[in-house]
Amino acid sequence: MCAMRMNSLPSQRRFWAEVVPRIESAVLGRKEQLLESVGIFTEFDLKGERFTGNAEVDQCLAELVKFLVLAMAYELQTREFAAEARVDLPVGRPRNHMIRYLGPQIVEIFHRYSDSGGRHSVWTSIDGRLMQAEAGPLFEFASKLVEAFNEVMVVELHLPALSASRVIRYGLATRRDRFYAPES
Repeated sequence: MCAMRMNSLPSQRRFWAEVVPRIESAVLGRKEQLLESVGIFTEFDLKGERFTGNAEVDQCLAELVKFLVLAMAYELQTREFAAEARVDLPVGRPRNHMIRYLGPQIVEIFHRYSDSGGRHSVWTSIDGRLMQAEAGPLFEFASKLVEAFNEVMVVELHLPALSASRVIRYGLATRRDRFYAPES
């Protein structure tokens, strides 16, 4: 994983003045695709004159932007603390705080508008070889959202791209653990 040096982290001012509006712009640029894949048009009737969910659309988009901004803020804060730490960091892959925050949030917002939508594996041909790939409505929604997020994260901050598959797997595992955890 690409390590970010302290001097390459964005300042608070730059983060809130430049990065956050770019995240919002990236999400709003995919507004129709995101809303279609999350199922909001099905939940509130068809698009067009009969659509009754305009307030819900605004709320949904605001929440999606909030989740992405907070995930990035947590990750940058963690990187800043690690850069300032005077102790040796543990070996191995560092924990990705964005996945831990975004996964459950994306799954929760998807299930708000869709009854089901678990992921499943399909076979696809990549360079003439059969390989497994993720599929399903939840994965489609997450892919579009993570693609918007990666656009800002990789280009603006030079951070490694997130994998929609990893985000969804973590979100579904967290949801499963929460629902099937033994009661105390």
